[in-house]
Amino acid sequence: MSTGWRSVDGKIHYFYSSGNMAESEWIQDKTSKKWYYLRSSGELAVSQMRVTNGNSYYLGKDGAMVTRGEIEWEGKSYYVKSDGICGEIKNIITKKNLIDIGWSENVITDNIILKLNSAMTEYDITNINSIRHFLAQCSVESGCGEILVERYGRDYSSPEEYYSSRDFKEGNNAPGSPAKENDGAKYRGAGYIQLTWKEDYYKFAKYIGDDDILNQGCSYVSNNYPWESAGWYWSKLKKINNKINENPDFSVEEVTKIVNGGDNALDERKKAYKKCCEKIKE
Repeated sequence: MSTGWRSVDGKIHYFYSSGNMAESEWIQDKTSKKWYYLRSSGELAVSQMRVTNGNSYYLGKDGAMVTRGEIEWEGKSYYVKSDGICGEIKNIITKKNLIDIGWSENVITDNIILKLNSAMTEYDITNINSIRHFLAQCSVESGCGEILVERYGRDYSSPEEYYSSRDFKEGNNAPGSPAKENDGAKYRGAGYIQLTWKEDYYKFAKYIGDDDILNQGCSYVSNNYPWESAGWYWSKLKKINNKINENPDFSVEEVTKIVNGGDNALDERKKAYKKCCEKIKE
């Protein structure tokens, strides 16, 4: 008897070559590599949360375990990591909070707030001082949410021409992908904290498990991971979150040096941080 999926009385089941039906267990499809859960009856579980070894996993309408993104379950919102583990999203920042620190109401959607809170929860940006620094830097880097891909000069015909001086810089060397022409434009700043350089795109792609981050570059990150790239950069790549949590007096100058590599727009960043301190309360 062949191994695989079969429909029995309108229900999907998985059978082993022995003829035994999979029950109360996870099965990874050999072709898609996706994970599925078979209930005690052998029926494929769909559209539900499953807890295994203390971790929560969500199974979509097709039964496949969801990896990455956000899902709704029983009136609550959850973020989903690349390994499928779900975590409940905390309501850390509201639309009013962003408006109060200078963001235009026109750029703030419910999805932006969901993605922001998802990233802040997943990457543990929950300390009030780290929240303020994070939002201040993102506000300046993205023009209060209006610039999600680094712009180029008006006197240039294309971003490839404008960023050509970056093409063969060390930051555009990634494992298996040495720097080449047009890398400067392809891997220019993207997302709310302006993730830059192929090397960092590569690291982010590996962490997320999405090769298109590296293959497509800045436009893909800005469209698909604008907040998540910022959260990952803040907590995982640069570990700014830890530095602030360990040192309550960590300054705007110190944060800016890590984010920007210098003191570009430092006064603007100080003003943004001051406003965040005034408007974002514990």
